[in-house]
Amino acid sequence: MQNFVQNLKAPWTLTRTLRLSLALFLFYDAFKSGTYLFLIIGVWLAYQALWNVGCGGSGQCDVPSAQKPSGGDPKSKI
Repeated sequence: MQNFVQNLKAPWTLTRTLRLSLALFLFYDAFKSGTYLFLIIGVWLAYQALWNVGCGGSGQCDVPSAQKPSGGDPKSKI
C-alpha cells in the first residue's frame, strides 16, 4: 500500500494525466450508455495512470538505454 501512495505522489506527466482523464470519461460513458466494454478499457487506463506503468507493467515497452560499444571506435575495426 505504501508503494501505491508513493506512485500517486510521483510527478504526473502529460501522458499519465491523459490516461486518467480518458479513464474517467470511459467510466462515465460506460454507465451512461451501458457499453461495458468501455468500462474494461477505462479500468485498464486507470490502472496505468494510478500505478504509473506502461503497457504491461513489467517493462515490456521500455526503450533500452543506449550503450557505448566496449572496445573503442567501431569504425576502427573495419
